[in-house]
Amino acid sequence: MNGDSTEVVRVVAPPVLRTARLVCERFTMEHLDELAVIDRDETVQRWLFGKTYTREETEARARRRVAYWDEHGAGDYIVRTPEGQFIGFAGFFPSARPGAIAIGYALRPECWGSGYGSELAAVLTSTAKALGVPEIVATVRATNAASRRILEKSGFVVMWPADADDPGTLVYRYAGSAGTESQP
Repeated sequence: MNGDSTEVVRVVAPPVLRTARLVCERFTMEHLDELAVIDRDETVQRWLFGKTYTREETEARARRRVAYWDEHGAGDYIVRTPEGQFIGFAGFFPSARPGAIAIGYALRPECWGSGYGSELAAVLTSTAKALGVPEIVATVRATNAASRRILEKSGFVVMWPADADDPGTLVYRYAGSAGTESQP
């Protein structure tokens, strides 16, 4: 999704985010086992990357996530309840749009429908705004009605397909983002 010519936004995100029911902590290699739960879950991955990951692939992905935090000042958070129940991951990701940052989340299926996605979209959006990010985007599969509803309720509007060759993935843009252009 992110080409060599893409300008990656550098921010300094807080290491911990909180909502009314969730605690989001900066991702570290200590969270590898939890990431593996999400990465091998076919139900979750059908909405994300369309494939599950081996332990070795997950470890490589985890190292990239840690490096991304170190390089860009933001990235993935592990998401838990205050009591410590693992919910999933959420965070800030590179965007193909210069000057933009993408938000996203992946929750364990048993946590779907609980309102956690809405809480995460809200805290990620408000944090990005507080950090001065000029444009906030999110990608979602066109068939993922639940995540599309969450984004729309959170103030995002669908702008265009993520890739002309893949009209099944849509880019949403936070309506409060700077600028008025609607195409990449």
